[in-house]
Amino acid sequence: MELREQIERAFERTPAPQGRLVETLFDDEGVSDYFRGRTWRGHAVKDLRYHEVALSFFTPEAFRYFLPAFMLASIDDPEAADVIPDGILFHLSAPDDPHQWGRVVQFEPAECDAIAAFLWWLADQYNAGQIEKALEGLERAKQLHGG
Repeated sequence: MELREQIERAFERTPAPQGRLVETLFDDEGVSDYFRGRTWRGHAVKDLRYHEVALSFFTPEAFRYFLPAFMLASIDDPEAADVIPDGILFHLSAPDDPHQWGRVVQFEPAECDAIAAFLWWLADQYNAGQIEKALEGLERAKQLHGG
């Protein structure tokens, strides 16, 4: 299955976040305004690159829901996506950090598999140690969900 299709299928039933999209109580740099009322589909790569700080500001539910948009942007136009894969790796590669684990643990097994496939796609371009840590965390999350 093509990577893009795998991501889209894995996240097609992921519930949209309810309530707040960001954890920060101070300026969220327009993240809430941009993502409020949108789905994870149909974003321009340049818009996600402009709002890449969202990966840090999102609540765990919003992170889970919007992550496929950022992965697809990285696949569609790696050059324009620029630092987006770095942000994705950062937030997935610290499963021993309680804050980061709170984001990873909520992924369902099919979502974990799609994220892992995306990380393997990145493997030629990025820090392999960081990717290994992210994959370990995703595997732990799958096991918690019976996957």
